[in-house]
Amino acid sequence: MNAAFGALKRHVDAAFASVASEIARQSRVELGKDSIAKKQGFRSPVALIQGTTGSSVGEAIRLVQVREAPAPSAAPWPSATADAPAAVHRSRGPKPRSTDGEAC
Repeated sequence: MNAAFGALKRHVDAAFASVASEIARQSRVELGKDSIAKKQGFRSPVALIQGTTGSSVGEAIRLVQVREAPAPSAAPWPSATADAPAAVHRSRGPKPRSTDGEAC
């Protein structure tokens, strides 16, 4: 039963993430008094989410930050062709040493 409630909570959280994203978008600072949060008597989108859902401040912040997070890059480094060999080499650790103590 606990697993079922956990799965249900994850589904609800995932669905609410898009709602929180829209609340944050419509509550941008540059909107001033026209912000949806301000119109409903809250200082910020976090306060609106917390106040209407009963969630913790941390959970409300997390939901708003999901919206603000940048999309992941397609490549793990800026220029996949130019930087890949160096990045791969650096990730393999220190260079092996020859018997005379110099790097190979």
